[in-house]
This record gives sequence, C-alpha cells and structure tokens, in this order.
Amino acid sequence: MKFSTESGSPWTSELERTIEHGGQVMRYGQATLILMALGTGLLGCAIGADAEEYSDNDETTGGDAAELVGESSQALTASISKTATQCSTTLTAVANGSGDYVYAWSGTDIPRDTNTPTITFTPTQDTRINLFIIDRATGEITFAQTPVWRHLYGAFSVFVPNVMTPNDDGYNDRWMVVDSSRQIGVPINAHSYSLTIVNRWGGSVYQSSASAAPGTPGVLGGDISWNGRVNGTGSLVSTGVYYYTFTISNCDRSSSYNGNISVVY
Repeated sequence: MKFSTESGSPWTSELERTIEHGGQVMRYGQATLILMALGTGLLGCAIGADAEEYSDNDETTGGDAAELVGESSQALTASISKTATQCSTTLTAVANGSGDYVYAWSGTDIPRDTNTPTITFTPTQDTRINLFIIDRATGEITFAQTPVWRHLYGAFSVFVPNVMTPNDDGYNDRWMVVDSSRQIGVPINAHSYSLTIVNRWGGSVYQSSASAAPGTPGVLGGDISWNGRVNGTGSLVSTGVYYYTFTISNCDRSSSYNGNISVVY
C-alpha cells in the first residue's frame, strides 16, 4: 500500500485531520488502520485477519480506494525475526524498503513504546503479535504477524507417587511426576528440572535433568520419571525404599521436593 500525498485528496486531508486530532480509526475491508501522531511520523496498528491493498473497484471504499493502491515496482514487505529464551521473547522487524520507517507493534504484553524495530517482552499467554510498518521515504505500508508463546510463571502443579512396581505388567512400571490432575502429558508449569534418586545408604541409583525449549509448554507430566533401573539402563533395583530429590523451576520460582519411593515386585 502507498499513501497518496496529492494536494487536496480525500486521503491527504483525512491524514491531516488524524494528526491534528491525535488519532482516528478508519476501516477498509478486513483491516483496521489506527493512525495517530507519533513525534515526526505516524503510528499505525493493523488489527484483523488481513491487511489488503485496494483498487478503484473496491466497493467498500468507493472513489477513495485508489489512494491506497501500491505504486512501486517492488512492493514493501516485512517479516519478524524471533528469538526466545526461557523467560523473554525478542522480536525484530525486517523490511525491504528505504530503512526510514515508522513501526507499530500491537498485542498482549508488549512494551508501551512500540515505534522501534526491536521489542523484548514477556508474554503471559499464547498470542499473536502484529507489526505495521510505514516507509517514510515512499509512503508504503506493510504488515506482518507472528505467534508467541507464554513464559511460565506462578505455582507448580505436581503429584508425586510413592510406590512403583517395575515388573512390566503395564501398571505402575515407572515412577512419574505428573500434574495435580494426575495426567501424563499435561504441563506442570515448569521449564526445567533436575532429579536424583538414591538408595537407603545414600548411593546414587539414578540422575536426570532437562530444560524445555523456549516457546513450548515446558516440562510435562511424565517427563520426570524413573524406570526402576540403575542409571536408567542397568539392572532393576532390589525391592526396598529409595529416596528422591527433584527441583523444578520457572521464571519466578524454584522448588525442591523430597520423599521416598517403595519399589515392590
């Protein structure tokens, strides 16, 4: 898309009124453009499923539609580069225009000042982030969108059993930490864990640890587990009582759990 700046055009006068009065919403088809004064430029936010170009034949805008038609031989395009850690997400705008841009990011939990090519924030829910760019040199507009996943905060959800029967009968063959609803595969609200199991003399029989990849639901029920074998691959341990310690962590807390496991055949 491209802004027309022809003197006296309806689009130009609308922009001038928008800047003067601090912001006005104008709807074109499925896209909603919110244009407002932002220092030396305009802040644009795209809301809706699609950001479309319009021609003279677009009945939703009538004669004014021609003012939004892209006129360059190579249309301005944008994409979003994403880098995530366990507790933050960084998004960077990439565009193929002049390099002189106005940026507008919209979505849940993003920083308040969005006229910047890069934002770093902490999503509290799975969502989609929108990016709207105006090229100041050409007047062209482009739009991009990317999904982001929530980072893990708050209380853990765990249930820890205290008995296992590793006899391959299909029942309680593994000792597993699951969520409070006792479901395998359900997140426990942690992004990492470490586990140690020892015998009654304090000798280690099993250890494991892992961190879930950023942008995933984290540690799931059943990820923290033991099959009753020494080091997980050796012989089955003898009947008796064993002792576990595991620690789980997310972005604002870490908790350790201790208890015993009765191994019965």
